[in-house]
Amino acid sequence: MKYYTYAYLREDGTPYYIGKGKGYRAYVKHYNSNVRGGFFAPPERDRIIILKKNLTNQQALKHEIYMIALFGRKDNNTGILRNLTDGGEGGLGHIPWNKGGTIPDHQKESNRQMMLERYSNGLNMKGGNNPRAKTWRIVYTNGREIVIKSIHDWAKRQGYSKSGIRNLKINKWKRYKDLVLVEEVK
Repeated sequence: MKYYTYAYLREDGTPYYIGKGKGYRAYVKHYNSNVRGGFFAPPERDRIIILKKNLTNQQALKHEIYMIALFGRKDNNTGILRNLTDGGEGGLGHIPWNKGGTIPDHQKESNRQMMLERYSNGLNMKGGNNPRAKTWRIVYTNGREIVIKSIHDWAKRQGYSKSGIRNLKINKWKRYKDLVLVEEVK
């Protein structure tokens, strides 16, 4: 299949994102996690332009790299694009948030809310719904109680072993670390 490079344009006609794709990739209303804070494609089709078409995958990757270098990136103070990498495959030039890149405060709060919602609704980290996720009530030694979904994911994040949680669940143990009760909520 033939590849192409494309640009998303601001209202003033300047590009804010350069990408590579095939098929309808450039026109799909997609969330792009490669851009800090993410974004959707522009709402108007006339703000999406095909830069070069009928390319091989390698040619499209090279052209994407060239165009990003030409316009520069905002995150590394070299230009106007919101791309977070230099293009191509492998994330070349990516600046992680914890290594000098910055994430706006409003995006931090948005990310936090999204993760809280995912966990409270039993969604896994990839965003898929886990139909087998049960609801569990956890009671700590200090009396604090929480209700969670997907106990194994929660236990791993909190540093509890599966066997310790299981032994507390089946009442083989009266206490495991700082937990005194793990029970399924019906």
